[in-house]
Amino acid sequence: DEAQRASALATVAAIAAAQRDEAVGREALDAISEPIDGVFARIGMSDSVSNTDTALASELLVRAERRTDDISQLGPKADALLEIGKRRIRSGETDGLRSLVSKILETASNMRSERGVVKTLAQLADVTESAGLKLSDADEERLRGMLS
Repeated sequence: DEAQRASALATVAAIAAAQRDEAVGREALDAISEPIDGVFARIGMSDSVSNTDTALASELLVRAERRTDDISQLGPKADALLEIGKRRIRSGETDGLRSLVSKILETASNMRSERGVVKTLAQLADVTESAGLKLSDADEERLRGMLS
């Protein structure tokens, strides 16, 4: 089925990244049809090189974040953005984290499911606390609007 195919391709892409085989990694990514699966494949690729090539790991997270714009389902999009944020914090890379937080809040504010909003906001609180990040005034205002 498609989910198993995407998972296998993501594994191939992660192995290719770890082995520095860009051609095979790109081929595997190109074969993944669903944007969400491609984003998580890039996150997996980043994970596979995070201990050996922090610059490449960071670049793969940037590429993954760019691809989140192609995800139409808001819950999975928020999940992907949160995972990217967690990895940036883990690697000590906090540049751009504020804009990522804003993107997560924007995504949550458009969710129809109250459960999805609560889940996303709870995870976002963990991310911002882990990073010691204070919300911008605009993000605080957006959050207040979501809670009222």
